[in-house]
Amino acid sequence: MNILIINQPADNRGDEAAHRSLIRAIIKKYPSAKITVIFCGISGDSVKQMSVFYPNVKYVNIPFRRGNTKIPRFAITYKCEKLIGYLHPQLRKILKYIKNNDLVITAPGGICMGLFQNWSHIYWIRLAQIYNKRTAYYSRSFGPFLENSKYDKIFKSTSLSLLKNMNFISIRDKMTMDIADEININYIPSIDTAFLDTPEVDKLPDELIDLIRSKEYIIFVPNSLTWHPAYKNANQSDIDNFYFSIIKLLSNKYPDSNIIMLPQLFNAKLHGDWKYFEDLKKKLNFNNLIIVSDKYSSDIQQKVIAGAKLVIGARYHSIVFAINNNIPFISLSYEHKMNGLLKILDKTEQSIDISLFKTNSFDLQKNKIKIEHLLNTVQPDYIAKEKARDIALQCFNSFCTNYIEK
Repeated sequence: MNILIINQPADNRGDEAAHRSLIRAIIKKYPSAKITVIFCGISGDSVKQMSVFYPNVKYVNIPFRRGNTKIPRFAITYKCEKLIGYLHPQLRKILKYIKNNDLVITAPGGICMGLFQNWSHIYWIRLAQIYNKRTAYYSRSFGPFLENSKYDKIFKSTSLSLLKNMNFISIRDKMTMDIADEININYIPSIDTAFLDTPEVDKLPDELIDLIRSKEYIIFVPNSLTWHPAYKNANQSDIDNFYFSIIKLLSNKYPDSNIIMLPQLFNAKLHGDWKYFEDLKKKLNFNNLIIVSDKYSSDIQQKVIAGAKLVIGARYHSIVFAINNNIPFISLSYEHKMNGLLKILDKTEQSIDISLFKTNSFDLQKNKIKIEHLLNTVQPDYIAKEKARDIALQCFNSFCTNYIEK
């Protein structure tokens, strides 16, 4: 059995966790399967950090320096996908892998098919379907779809066609399920793939052992937000001030605890979480505010979170990791995938909706009061963790029965 995994998001510890969990699950169930994971134009270190090391799992990184968006968009717009795939040297390499594999799986991830409008994302799927490969869209979010321009409409119609021709679709959040129901897309209800397992780490790096043993700690994961298309008009100072208010609340309530900021993005240089966290810290004078390096894997991050008193996160997978390790959490929900996850687990009361930063109408004082209340009420919830794991396993079992083995 030859499996090709495409559209794997990189440089994000959450996407890395979902990837690793899925690969481990497939190899455990099908130890003789040959899996190829294909990347396009990212750094070699990014691929290395994502990797799961099995002899029958191969990682391929195809250089792609120019036209990564325009060429796929042109090919889809003018319906010459096969021709462009044959003529363009990098795309021809991708096409070769598509032809030589039996199953083509779009890796778990976010809204590339939707607000982010990733043309390469839909182009690769389009090629797979043109060549009659069995395609799967595994535990992703998608939508909302824009219709403001010619290209918006082409992207939406192509995406819907691809979804309707998938051999298997699973959806990881309730908001996307609602979109799928509206447009009559068949799917398996799922949840984030990272819930498939809780990774074991033999030994933490010494510097992290010293940090987490020195005193109790809280995990705080802010998100600058203004990188996101929906937040392009948001006021960065207002967002920063909101995070400052949270840090002050935490310091007052837990004066003997460290506040550890855990970057979810890596290899992002000046635009990553680590740099943003540093900028926030410089504006405050808190000795107990500690920024962990972005070099540690998702497996290590989950181990660190497993020892925390509390997680407050404005990154989706910071909340996934908290639930997966049965740690109390407060979700700072900036995108529908976060509230969608919490709806599935009946935990929406632990969410602060920060999407109003889009329109600069976020009420800081009101939400500060709500956070103070949650700090006094949130508790570990083993039932939510088990529910999440059960959903992830049911989805994977359906995937095996109705897609891999069909």
